[in-house]
Amino acid sequence: MKTGFIDLLDNSINFYVYEKTGSDFELSDTSSSAIDHDVTVESLSPVLESGIDELFLSLPLSYLTLREITFPFSDAAKINDILVYELDGLLLGNVNDYSIDHVVIETHDGRSRVKAVCIKKSKLREILDIFSSAGLDPKVITSIDLWLYGGNGENILGTPIGDKTIRGETAKQELLKPSINLRQHELSYTGDIDRIKKGLRMTMSLVLLLFIIIAAGSAYRLYAVDSDYRDLSNRMRTYYKSIFPEDNKIVDPLRQFQGKLKELQNKKAVLVGIPVLEPLKNIAELTGDTITLTEFSADAQRLLIKGTAGDFQKVDELKAALAAIFGGVKVLDSKAVSDREVAFSMTMQEKSL
Repeated sequence: MKTGFIDLLDNSINFYVYEKTGSDFELSDTSSSAIDHDVTVESLSPVLESGIDELFLSLPLSYLTLREITFPFSDAAKINDILVYELDGLLLGNVNDYSIDHVVIETHDGRSRVKAVCIKKSKLREILDIFSSAGLDPKVITSIDLWLYGGNGENILGTPIGDKTIRGETAKQELLKPSINLRQHELSYTGDIDRIKKGLRMTMSLVLLLFIIIAAGSAYRLYAVDSDYRDLSNRMRTYYKSIFPEDNKIVDPLRQFQGKLKELQNKKAVLVGIPVLEPLKNIAELTGDTITLTEFSADAQRLLIKGTAGDFQKVDELKAALAAIFGGVKVLDSKAVSDREVAFSMTMQEKSL
């Protein structure tokens, strides 16, 4: 991973390239160029050609406004909370027009001496707009001169230390632990968030594409299954119509076929339970001219006959005659219906061999 560090001075610009190895940074390249006080898109061309992954920027002290404040406590969070209020009246114009950070110069007996580092937001926006025009976006904006002077304010108005070796080593320390970062609040760096959003958009696009592929495959399989079902249903209707042509209303061929099959099975049970023709022939031979049969029925268990005879004796004689051929012959009912006629009903079973 390549990290670039731009060290902006009043009349020159130093550019350092570091390779990150583990948790440390190694200087791999450096270059310098002269500028007319302010950085321009043209002066950033070496940065554009370096192929860096992230960028840090150091501003000269001439861009900054410094104020020293003493607090009767050393709590860092508390200092951050009230620093803006302490600077109100110490800065030219409205304190809200500044981007502000600070370094702690000294802590003693629970008290803290703090150097507030401020820059006009309008000035900072101008700098960021120039970098944005060059396709660059500094992650951290600091000042290595605060390291070089120890942040204590001594010699801070003197000539900046110009040794590039010293400044390059100081820049490395800023990479490891920035002393300040003037990209605050609405001017904060959003590159990492943008990359995450871009990654999420790419991931969501891939997920959506995968979903579309799966949905298309499922739709095709569903269409194929539906087509097969329609074809099978049509074939079943054709077969059903060929077997039962008299049935014109076909709603559910399978269920209707099962109903027809059950009906045939029931008829078969009745028809094959007892051989009907032979018993009818035998009964007819036994009745003769004196007995008249009026009803005959049969199921898988028994035969039932009804008729009339000349008297009760004829009924008994018929019973005895049937007992020689059938088993379990019983007279269910016999009664005189006139002086010359007796009605009867009788059941019997096929005799077991």
